[in-house]
Amino acid sequence: MRTKWLLLCVLLSSLLPNSANAQSSDTLRNVRGGADEAAALAYSEFTKPKVLHIDRDGFLQARRLEALNGVSSYNVASDLNPSGGPNDFRPCFERGPIAPDGDAIDARFVGYSFDPGVIYKWLSSNNFIQFETYNIRYPKTEAINASGSFGKGFKAAAVFVCAILNDNVGKYLPPNQARDVHNGLDIPIGRRALTKWTFRNRYDTPVPGKGNVKVFAGTFTYRIDPIVPIVAFPGEGTATVKLYLNPDNGRWTIDNWQMQDPGITLLTNPLPVNCKVFTIIQDNSRLVSPYKGGCKDGLADGHGSYTLSVYRGGVQKTLNVDGEFRNGKLNGKVSMTGADSEEGEYRENNPVNSIKREFNTDNGHMWASEWRNGVLFATCTSDGQFERNCTDREKLLGTH
Repeated sequence: MRTKWLLLCVLLSSLLPNSANAQSSDTLRNVRGGADEAAALAYSEFTKPKVLHIDRDGFLQARRLEALNGVSSYNVASDLNPSGGPNDFRPCFERGPIAPDGDAIDARFVGYSFDPGVIYKWLSSNNFIQFETYNIRYPKTEAINASGSFGKGFKAAAVFVCAILNDNVGKYLPPNQARDVHNGLDIPIGRRALTKWTFRNRYDTPVPGKGNVKVFAGTFTYRIDPIVPIVAFPGEGTATVKLYLNPDNGRWTIDNWQMQDPGITLLTNPLPVNCKVFTIIQDNSRLVSPYKGGCKDGLADGHGSYTLSVYRGGVQKTLNVDGEFRNGKLNGKVSMTGADSEEGEYRENNPVNSIKREFNTDNGHMWASEWRNGVLFATCTSDGQFERNCTDREKLLGTH
């Protein structure tokens, strides 16, 4: 009796694992699918993220307007010349009686249709864009009005507005994308993920010259998972796919694909706003790291620093600026280091008493200049060329 009981237990134990394994295997197939399903879900149209595209902003043109210091040698009409000439300030715009409401900066959600004004207001509510305003006078036009030679009443002043992206937008960019947010960018905002297959069909069909070819056809639903906290994707999308196993290379190839994404909801989650700083205007300078330091009324105030990319002598250089700020500009002691250097005192972003040293990477020579009371006082060079009032060479070149 005992022997029969043991044999029965052994028999049952041999049957149960097989049954459990069969169920586990079926479940696995339902979850993972076959190579055909995997190939369908790996299709580039499905895997590429949803994107918010933003065109270049008005940062570089704002720097040009700032460099005018309120006075232009051109007429207003040429300032708005669309030919791309030296005084073309687009995408900055001249302020008129009607606000641009959507034309200030070009942005779009790829695959979705929004009125530009809706996106513009959404960008503003999330602190994506900030505005800089520049009042420009036109003395030539003023002189024409005064003389009356060509009549009077010509517009001799204009206000330009530049929409500029908040540097903090960079936190939404993937690690492999450049962090310069001012030259146009694509922000991944969502990724598709399978919810479930709603239909599957596998069959063979004859193809001339290839014999019987395996075909997979199916439909499935999917969701879009947000990547950033500024959008949501309610509901589900649907996709229909047909692919075949290419006997020439053994790869599943898409024959037909149709996809309908779910809708999108724009959320409000404002970015922090950096303290505004007006960078020194020299050698096509460009801000490459945001200002860090004291702030008052939204402008740099007290001790602070930022990093510039400057173009000198045909070479792009990095300049670290550290100093005292007031009303967003350098006012007080300043120290600049990097490929070149400068030490001294600035007032309203202009050198008052300072010594600047620039290094020529082509020939290894140094160019040093000294400013006194806001005027260039002396210039010394390591090769003795093109000098001016160079009475203390060691001091200026930093060799004493």
